[in-house]
Amino acid sequence: GGGGWEAVYVDLRQAVDLCHRDGSIKKRVAQDPGKYLHPDPTLVPLLESLRAGGKKLFLATNSLWDYSDVVMRWLMDGQTAARARDEGDGPRWLRYFDAVLTGCGKPHFFTQRRELFRVDTRTMALYNQQEGSPMTVDDGANASGHDSPGAHDPPRLPQDGSPLDGQPAPARVFQGGSYQDLHRLLGVTSGSQVLYAGDHIYGDVLRSKRDLGWRTMLVIPELRAELRRMLDGGVRDMEALRAARAQLDACEEELHLLRWQEAERGREKRSGFSAGRAGSSLASPPSPSLEKMQERCREMRLTHRRELQRMHRAFHPIWGALLKAGYKNSRYARQVERYACLYTSHVANLAFYSPEKSWMARMDVLAHEEEPCFSRKTLKAREDQ
Repeated sequence: GGGGWEAVYVDLRQAVDLCHRDGSIKKRVAQDPGKYLHPDPTLVPLLESLRAGGKKLFLATNSLWDYSDVVMRWLMDGQTAARARDEGDGPRWLRYFDAVLTGCGKPHFFTQRRELFRVDTRTMALYNQQEGSPMTVDDGANASGHDSPGAHDPPRLPQDGSPLDGQPAPARVFQGGSYQDLHRLLGVTSGSQVLYAGDHIYGDVLRSKRDLGWRTMLVIPELRAELRRMLDGGVRDMEALRAARAQLDACEEELHLLRWQEAERGREKRSGFSAGRAGSSLASPPSPSLEKMQERCREMRLTHRRELQRMHRAFHPIWGALLKAGYKNSRYARQVERYACLYTSHVANLAFYSPEKSWMARMDVLAHEEEPCFSRKTLKAREDQ
């Protein structure tokens, strides 16, 4: 049918949104998590190291408890929910966190107040933390023989900024809420105390950084392949591209200077002409040296274009490098630079650093600071004038 690329985009977007809403993707992952989820053996030691260093850890996800449990069991313990045996206080992976918030509804989690519910991880019952009245997600949950929701007496959300309890684990699980609730759960008094890692520039990083002042880490999985490509020759390609661009810039600067010099000589020869016709010298035939320089610049432009295309095709045959558009940063790269305090291919890369490390922004460099804008010889000549 008709409609062009816009119609293709609309259809794809609606299909992807529908798969998320109706649970098609989550059901398939839950059936065979090992096919879609890739555990990292450094993840658990990382969390243990951070907690040993006095850091409070939280998980904030838009997924509800049932799917969150499936994913985290597999990532942390390599187990499926059907085969795992819980400890008396719930799934083992909860020991690595101080708070778990499911069904967050990000990015609204960062901007709107929403009701907070305590989740019973055994029955999936929800307890309203504001009103204290229990309600169930599934009326059939009690058929399994678990206690009824009303038989439990869930602790209320602390209002004084204190931790959930005196012990660091296991985390209590909540649904909904907002960042204010999270701050109270962890005793956060300033947004700058939070380092939040997420993989969505809009849903995770932009709002939390711009509106809350959180420190942010953007996870870009594609970065791993791009770094591997750079190690396999991408750095040489970029250096060749920079060299070609420098040669092209120098050639065009020399071409402009030569044109101006020839125009000046033409004006001197026609000094009797009126000032309004001074520019007519540009219509005169170019000199052999100017033609030679023009041809040289054309060849350099082609060389630069070939080097640029070769570099991008090495990363991806169609889209090129993820964070580049031509030889400039892409729109996505500019957003990363502006809103992500850190970015990495995997959150477990933090395991290579001390939990006490203080991360500092890179030094800003202007064009005249990056490399000399003119040679020492030129600078000396201008000083002698």
